[in-house]
Amino acid sequence: MPAQPPSRGQRHAENGLSGTDADAQPGANISTPLGQDELAETFGRTRRHLERIFKSVLQETPKGYYLGLRLEEARNLLADTTLSILEVAIATGFNSRSSFSKAYKKRFGMSPARYR
Repeated sequence: MPAQPPSRGQRHAENGLSGTDADAQPGANISTPLGQDELAETFGRTRRHLERIFKSVLQETPKGYYLGLRLEEARNLLADTTLSILEVAIATGFNSRSSFSKAYKKRFGMSPARYR
């Protein structure tokens, strides 16, 4: 029987990250995003090593992964709360409604106002 490819958790462990750490750490600061250097320091890795780990395990950069987490949280807030779009933008770490709307539309194919 052929060997099974490693699971996401196994790949995290092989690269020195636990699945819980890699998934939970960025999300702990959705409204105040960590910089890539701070994130690397949190995991005890260099910035470049962290980038390679993210690329190999998640097929995206730490910045892209983190942006995705923020936008998913924003989508949840839009669906589940009555917060204004600006309040959702601020709660998920964006500096302006326009930068939030642009990123949201690029990710989900529609503006936050249209989603709501």
